Order: sequence, then C-alpha cells, then structure tokens
Amino acid sequence: MRKKLLINREFQVGFIVFMLVAAFVAIFVSFAVETAIFSKLVDRAKEYPLAPAAVRSTMNMVFIITSVVMLVILGIATLVITHRVAGPLYRVKKHLLDVAEGKTTVDIKFRDKDYFQDLVVSINLVIERIRTLEKKAGKK
Repeated sequence: MRKKLLINREFQVGFIVFMLVAAFVAIFVSFAVETAIFSKLVDRAKEYPLAPAAVRSTMNMVFIITSVVMLVILGIATLVITHRVAGPLYRVKKHLLDVAEGKTTVDIKFRDKDYFQDLVVSINLVIERIRTLEKKAGKK
C-alpha cells in the first residue's frame, strides 16, 4: 500500500469535497421531501383515517422517487467531473502519440475547467525541448 494517499492534493481534496457536498445535498433533499410528504400524510390522517399500509406505501413511493431523482442528479454531476478528468488524459495521450510520431510539436492546451492544468506546463516544457533540439539538428 502507498504511504502517501494524497498524490495530487488539489484534485483529490476537491473531488472528495464535491462528493461529500453532493451526498449531503442528496441526504438533505431526501429528508426534506420525505418530511414534507409525511407531514401532509399526518395532517390528512387527522381528517380522514388512513390505513398504515397506505401510509407505508406512499412513503415507500416517495423514497423511491426521491432516490431515483438524486441518483440521476449525482450521475450527471459525476459525468461532468469525470469528463474534466478523462478529457485531459485522453488529450495528453493523443498529443504525446502525435509528438512521438513526429506529427506535431505544438503545445498542448486544456479547457479552463479541466483538471491537471499543471500537467500542461510540464508537457509543454518537454515539447519546447523537442523543438529546440529539432532546430539545433536542422542547423547542422
């Protein structure tokens, strides 16, 4: 097992915070919706006696609907976050293959909200070194 768990502190802490906030929001929204529905059921039960089975059935349906909505929202949020991770990694792989095959020596760029912006700086330093070596080799 690795001794250092936080390898890329900015990314990892940001992702952990995002997931914890998303979980907290999901729990809070679920609780708020279920509490509101339950309050209405209690008020209605005072006016019209409701069978426990009807209350349980309604609460189960509320739980299922709320859970599905929260899963969809979390799924979309996770897709956005993973897109900001997978996109840059795909771009790095493709760009480095192009550099290795001699197709390009232009700098790589990421979108502003992509993760791993520091990787762009390192890769571009290597590409700059390749351009410098190519220029020196062309002069000889």
